[in-house]
Amino acid sequence: MYEYIKGKYIGINKDYIIVENNGIGYKIFTSGATMSAMPKAGEEVQLYLEQIVREDFIGLYGFETNAIVTMSDVVEHLYNKECQGKIVINDEIKKAIDAYYEQYGAKH
Repeated sequence: MYEYIKGKYIGINKDYIIVENNGIGYKIFTSGATMSAMPKAGEEVQLYLEQIVREDFIGLYGFETNAIVTMSDVVEHLYNKECQGKIVINDEIKKAIDAYYEQYGAKH
């Protein structure tokens, strides 16, 4: 739903940062590495976003760079195809990946 956000970096909390854009403060979960790369409060920041929707959680995760390919691209490319003489993602592994998506609300 969201591609990126550009706005004023407000600050850090335990496991998320706040970015203000047009008067709205966005709560964005991110890694410690991304948190440590944030500018001074009040300076502009841009983060690429992924929205996670689960039964018990809806949240935004922010990343400094945008993914070149998605996990679904990787799965589609390798599913039931040989790579160096071996099937990398067979039916069993594909089923485990789909179960992970279902459990954690990750999008395909």
